[in-house]
Amino acid sequence: MSKIDFDFCASSFLALRHVCEPGISWKPGWDPIVIRSNRENSTSVFTAFQLDEILKNSIRLSLQRHNVGIMLSGGMDSAILASYLPQGTKAYTLKSDAPGAENEVSAASKYAEINDLDLQIVSVSWDDYLGALPTLSRARRAPIHSIEPLILKTLKILKTDGLTAMICGENADCVFGGFDQLLTYNTDPIQFIERYQFLSPEAVLRRPVDVSFAFNRFIVNGVINTHSVMENLFADESLNSYINPCRCEGVDLIAPFSQLRMGDPLDINRVKHGDSKYLIRELYRIRYPGMQPPDKKPMPRAVGIWLQDWKGPKHPIFREFDINSFSSDQKWMLFALENFTHLCESA
Repeated sequence: MSKIDFDFCASSFLALRHVCEPGISWKPGWDPIVIRSNRENSTSVFTAFQLDEILKNSIRLSLQRHNVGIMLSGGMDSAILASYLPQGTKAYTLKSDAPGAENEVSAASKYAEINDLDLQIVSVSWDDYLGALPTLSRARRAPIHSIEPLILKTLKILKTDGLTAMICGENADCVFGGFDQLLTYNTDPIQFIERYQFLSPEAVLRRPVDVSFAFNRFIVNGVINTHSVMENLFADESLNSYINPCRCEGVDLIAPFSQLRMGDPLDINRVKHGDSKYLIRELYRIRYPGMQPPDKKPMPRAVGIWLQDWKGPKHPIFREFDINSFSSDQKWMLFALENFTHLCESA
């Protein structure tokens, strides 16, 4: 029997972008669905050459079992995976239809051309977001990440193309030392937790709950292991943003990086001096000789443009605050939580 604690669930979503504690529900029958990974069963990777062989074999097996497409961005991770695919494989890249929104079309087109992939541009609108929000929220039993409507629309097109599985580069940053600003931040637990949380529940909720205990397992002798936070707590949250749309559409998710871990401890010194994801960078140079690894960019989302005139949430779970003091992603989280709250109440 799950414990019912709406306030805890709301606070955990805002701070960590998912409900961190199993067995706690929004209301009876509304247990959040979070697929948690088991890092102990992950394959250890020590060198870029070993990573090359592991990924090559993983993609080969996936091609034997599925009709696959790939989500192709302009980043290293999906570019590396694309290099193992047969010519003519379907690739999908995203473009928001909001004026001035960033997109990945130019960079993705470069990798599609190099690997002779069949690239399709997926244009996403605010109507796509509003249409997907109830479906994805019900399926997850929780507010959703802002990338989920993008992925859902891609999957609908992928299925129309007769494919059964989607390859993506998710979790490479978490496992191999991306997110350098977090990894190299102060290892004092209090300061790191304050920096890590996406939106402070105390700033916006009338009844906030402290969820900082979720970090306790990463603290040893008063020091927090920032890489362990990323490859566990963050990786689970991030991967579920792909798992949920895939479950909704009945598409298999192939995320090879999520099955791996670094064999040697991450060299934080290298990351601190600009060499983040160094094994991935070395593999990129193997797969794309003579090319410079691209800068890391998040998946393009235009929620900030679409929500620029939004006045903020009105539901009584929220206290009064200035919505303009929050970032685009934080505005989306508030929007998603308010919509989910109404959905939950009406069910």
